[in-house]
Order: sequence, then C-alpha cells, then structure tokens
Amino acid sequence: MAIGSRREWHNIDLICRAGLDIATLTPLLCRHIRNFVGAAAAAMFWMDENGMPIGLHHEDSPDSVRNLFVNEFERLFTGPSEINVAMLARSGGGKKSILLSPPPDYFRSNTFNLLIRPSGHHHALDLRVRVDGKVRVIVLLFREEANAFAAVDAERLKMVEPCLLNAVTASEVSGWRTKGERGQLIVDTGGEAVLFHNDAAVNLLKECPLVGQGINLTGEILRAPGFVRGLCSRPAESWPRQASVFIPSGRLTATATPMHANADVAFPARAVLVTLERQVAVCLDVIMSLMQTTLSPIQRKISLAASGGSRRGDISMQMGISGEALKKHLAAIYSTFNVNSWEALRQTIQAECN
Repeated sequence: MAIGSRREWHNIDLICRAGLDIATLTPLLCRHIRNFVGAAAAAMFWMDENGMPIGLHHEDSPDSVRNLFVNEFERLFTGPSEINVAMLARSGGGKKSILLSPPPDYFRSNTFNLLIRPSGHHHALDLRVRVDGKVRVIVLLFREEANAFAAVDAERLKMVEPCLLNAVTASEVSGWRTKGERGQLIVDTGGEAVLFHNDAAVNLLKECPLVGQGINLTGEILRAPGFVRGLCSRPAESWPRQASVFIPSGRLTATATPMHANADVAFPARAVLVTLERQVAVCLDVIMSLMQTTLSPIQRKISLAASGGSRRGDISMQMGISGEALKKHLAAIYSTFNVNSWEALRQTIQAECN
C-alpha cells in the first residue's frame, strides 16, 4: 500500500476511535474513505434494527435529491427493482459489492434516475457493516460513467470495515459544545404546526437529513420535525423538555418550554417555544488537530486516549504495546506538545481544541 493510502487508512482508524455515534462521524469518514479508495464522491447511511435508513450524508448531492430520499423513501424507493440501501441491508450474508456489477434493471430504477444520476454519478460501490447479523451502516462510493470501479476497489473498501465496526459499536463519549446560531420555533401544544420560526431554525433543520422526521430540506418548514413532536407530546413530564438527534458533524439539541405558563395552573400554554442548538464533539477537534501532527499512528491513538481521560496505566493493554514501547512513544508525544506528564498532555490537547 502506498504511503498516502496508509495515511488515509490510519486517519479512518483514528476517526472511528472517537467514541461517537456514527452519524456524527460521517462527513469526516466519507472524505477519507473516498480518498483511500479513489472515488468522485462518497455517501454513508445509518440504519435502524429493521434495515431501514435513519439518515444519510452524501458529499455532493443537491438538496432536492436529499429531500426526495428523506421524505419520499418508502413511496419511491422500496419497489422490487430498487437496489438501494434498504435492499442492500436485506441482502443476506454476502460481503461482495452488489453495485459493482448491478443488474440491468438498476439503471431503469427510481434509485438510479432520481438519486444517483441527478448527483452526477453513474458507477457505485457498496460496503455493508453488520452488527449481530444486521446491517447498521452502508457506505457508497461513486464515480463518473467513464471510470468504472473494479474488484480491487471493492477489496480496498472492505479494508475499512473493521474500523467502521469499532465506530458502530462504540459507547458515546461526553464533551459537547454549542457551535453557531440558536434557532427558535414556536409550535402548537401538540408540537405539530409551526406557528413561527426564525432563519436560524430553518438552517439548523436543513442540516438534518433524517428519514421519517418530516423535515422539508428544500422549502418552508410548516410542520415540526418528528423529534420535536415527540418532545411536546411526552405525557406527565415536567418542563422544560429536551431531546437530541445525531446529525452529520454533531448533534441537534431541542429544548421545549411552554409559553404563557401560569404557576397556579398545570400548563395552560397555547404554544411551545422550541430552542434548537447545533453541538459539536470536542474530540473531533482533537482528532483533526492530531492529524496535522508528525506523530506516528500509534502515537496519535495514545494522544487521543489521553485527551479522552484514559489512564496512562491502561494504555499498554489498550494499545497492545509493552511498557518500554509506551515510554518511547510518550517521549515523542511529550516533545511534540511541550509537556512532561500525562495529565499535562490531556490538558494541553483539550485546551488547544476549545
């Protein structure tokens, strides 16, 4: 493997060690997987336990295409001739790419003509990542018509599967910070109709390519998304109420508070104020910073573990290295960050990314 390809693979491995929901990682992973295999664009889909898509990140599809996918998936893309993520998730135990040599019907399907071709693509390559026998992540790579994928590309794509499996099964880390504007919606008491929204709220909701939430990615927001409706309709729960959904590059947190509430009467509110905030994980900034260093791949993993609060005494076992090897790696790491202790390393890395 060429030096550049090894570097990309190690970047993918580092990203997948973030301990974040896979949706949050998709933009970074798409970029590095595309570079690793060699493709014009990449997309990732995260799936529920029934093999239906929850959301997607596509690097260069128009808003109109993403809107079709998230709001018309069952109507347009679940027929017998449709070869898309739902079909791929149900495709048994085979691990070979199905789209490397698709049947002729594929090029007459809604999937190809309404999703793939309008994004400027022709050839596709797929990778399915299973947990306990169920597909939970699908990666698609795309190329133009004159540049078909080959079996060697499919084999290279499969090399990232163990990394992605680590990400899918990881426990979520803490450490989020608000980034960008706050948006406000005013909805009726059932959380159905949007009575008012500001521009920031519309912009934040259009960063949510989530299937089944009812978010219009191309026009006006007239109906509250599903997670807001669920928030407002929770029975016998005190206010304010909060819920979060994972989106590409972060999570969107919604806080609902009744308007015109009277302390003497149980929630006689005529409307509910919903504040939206986009949050980003601090550890992604740490990973981006580590990628810019001259540290070796194992040294970057050690530094990431330090920034996340791991104990130095646990690192040898976690990384599968001896105590002597760890000392040598730490000497290089401490020199890079101009520190002389494990705790100082953690504080320095975190401070640089805040």
